[in-house]
Amino acid sequence: MQDPGLTEDRVLGMSRTRLAGLLASPVAWIAVSATAVAVVYTAYVWLIPVAAAQVADSVPVAWEAQLGRAVTAQLVGSRRVSRGRVANRAVERITDRLLSAHPANPYNITVTIINDPTENAFAAPGGRIVVFTGLMRRMETPEQLAGVLAHELQHVLHRHGTRSIFQQSAVAVLASVLGGDSGSSMTAAMDGVSTMGALAYSRRYEREADAAAVEMLRRARVDVRGMVEFFQSVGASEEAELGALSYFSTHPATSSRIASIEAIARDHDYVARPLMTPEEWTAAVHDARRYRAARGDR
Repeated sequence: MQDPGLTEDRVLGMSRTRLAGLLASPVAWIAVSATAVAVVYTAYVWLIPVAAAQVADSVPVAWEAQLGRAVTAQLVGSRRVSRGRVANRAVERITDRLLSAHPANPYNITVTIINDPTENAFAAPGGRIVVFTGLMRRMETPEQLAGVLAHELQHVLHRHGTRSIFQQSAVAVLASVLGGDSGSSMTAAMDGVSTMGALAYSRRYEREADAAAVEMLRRARVDVRGMVEFFQSVGASEEAELGALSYFSTHPATSSRIASIEAIARDHDYVARPLMTPEEWTAAVHDARRYRAARGDR
């Protein structure tokens, strides 16, 4: 039988009192905060990437190309475009050889050499790839450069850059909604979640690009050992001294990743054809080494 003293209003009043007592407890606030962070992290790792991929895959190539031009202009800044004909022709030959293995390509691929000692290369949305002369000067063979270009081409073809931009934009909006003027702690938590998720997601993109790059090299009959040698040689020095704009600051390299590339390469048995003669490659690298810090033609 129901207690006649337990009216509906009294029961609701007791529930509100107990809830207020629970929320006043530090333990309860920690639990609520942990749950909120877990929900946000789950959204970032699973929901936002899926949504970003769907949006990125649906945008027109022309719009993606405009985005790529803006991204390239921002990242390159005032650095000068290399006018070295020998170096540019060598890069063009390697790129054409790689693209011959992927004829169904909706993008107008352009590879630009930038006169700068930075040892890096990157792919922007819409088919734009940038290689800094500092990275070219480290290449011992054209096959090493082919490995890097094949990797960057896969970022373009898989729309990794466009997906990442949409993903980070979604995170920024989510942080603003959850943060607010009085939500500085939640905003800080979101910053941490965003960083962790971006690193994990970046590695996933890198693995996907590595596997597809090896397949592209195989189809183009380019020796994949050049790609392995480059990652091994540069990775050894980068682990000791990682610069903000160095290659592995944007392309994480680990021993497991290198081992994965080697394993994939072992499964591809084919006869490779040289990209160019050693003399031609030496001339191209020498042309890239003509970088001067003084201002010149852009």
